[in-house]
Parts: sequence; structure tokens; C-alpha cells
Amino acid sequence: MGQKRQWSGRSASSVVEELKEIDAGFIFVVDDNFAADIKRVEEICDLIIAEGIKKTFAVALRLEISKYPQILEKMFRAGFKMLTIGIESAQDKTLKSMQKGFDTALAEKAFAEIRKTNLYIHGYFIVGCIGENETEMLEIAPFAKRLKLDTIDLSLLRTEKYSPLNEIIAKSQGYKANENNIVVSEEYPEERLRNIRHRIGTSYYNLPTIVRIAKKMITARVISFPYLAKTFFILLFKITLNKGKN
Repeated sequence: MGQKRQWSGRSASSVVEELKEIDAGFIFVVDDNFAADIKRVEEICDLIIAEGIKKTFAVALRLEISKYPQILEKMFRAGFKMLTIGIESAQDKTLKSMQKGFDTALAEKAFAEIRKTNLYIHGYFIVGCIGENETEMLEIAPFAKRLKLDTIDLSLLRTEKYSPLNEIIAKSQGYKANENNIVVSEEYPEERLRNIRHRIGTSYYNLPTIVRIAKKMITARVISFPYLAKTFFILLFKITLNKGKN
């Protein structure tokens, strides 16, 4: 309800006991605070290894995980093959306003450290951040390539009832939340933002990128080869279709 609460995490043994009961071979740990206690992360990895749990995990982490290379290596050994990290923008002014705790230069250094472990890295970006123009939004694709992310996800800026973002929208001239809770302006209505997002996506996902993704999925042991082949041809079809539309 918009209120801050003190964080408390389940014990490492409790988490691992649940993982043992799950039949799925691929598990996405949906917990933005998974690495809030880095010692607990290490305990979870140690228990997974000790119990002989052979599963593949994906997990959402903050960029600060780059400060713990030994933990990243242990996570990989425990089966954490995919990291998802929110970068959000390619603009320092936006990262500062979001209080992300890093700028673009620091992000490049952090991902260089993360890439030393053969983890599959998926980055999240927001299209339509307040104060960004079209040229700045389109810089997402080249920035993501400089970071050498494996894949990216592009979302439009949204708000919700109790979000502190509403105060920023109210103070930003020309901006509002539309009926879909997407933050828009007179210059950048939802349709234009979706078009920009499409252009970023097609700029990033070219054929060489798809081939690189396929290789990384194999080396990082993210998915099996039959599923990889199916995914590859789907992505290739989408690229061909998008080029046809352009």
C-alpha cells in the first residue's frame, strides 16, 4: 500500500528444501531481493551443491552483484545460469533521477566483471523515461551491445496507484498516465513510444545477435538443444517478418 517495510528473508535451508520438492528442471527465482543478504546467497549455493540438486536457475539481481565475483562463480556452479538485471536507461541523467546507484560508465565496468563468469545475462530497459527524447531512447540498443548483454527486454514506463512515480509525473510538465497506466506526453503518445520500442528491438536483434545468443545458451547450459533450435527459428522468423514490414 505504498508503505516501506523492513526486509526479512527465509533461511537458506528453507529455500533449498522447497527447491528439492520442485519437479521442474528450470526454475526462475522471482525475488528482486534475492541478493539483499549476500551471505544467504552463498549459503543457498553451498546447500544446493551439497544436496546434489541438478537444476537450472534464473534469478533477478541488482548490478551490485558485480562486487562479489566469488559469489557469481559459486552461483554458476550451483546451477544459476541466467541473471536478469534492470539497467532501465542509457542516459546518465535518467539513471541519476531513478537513484539507480550507477551511471553508464560504471555499468560497463560492472558488466565486464560479471561476464568473467559464463552467465547468461538478460537486461531490462524502459522506453519513454521522463525527460528523454527519441534520440536518447534509441541509444538503448548500442548501449546494450556495449554492455554485451545476451538479450534485452523493452518495457514502456508504467505507473500504479501507490507508486512514488506519480509525484514525479505531476511535477513534469506535459506528462500524464493514460488509461493503460503508461506514462505519455503530447510529444510521445503511447503509439509513438511503441514504435520507438519496435525500432530498438529490431536494431538489437539482428541475425548475428541471434547466432551469438544461441551459442551462449549452449555454453551457459541454459536450455536443451532441441528447445534452442525451436527458439532460434522462431526468432529468425520474427527478424525476417520485421524486415518485411520495414
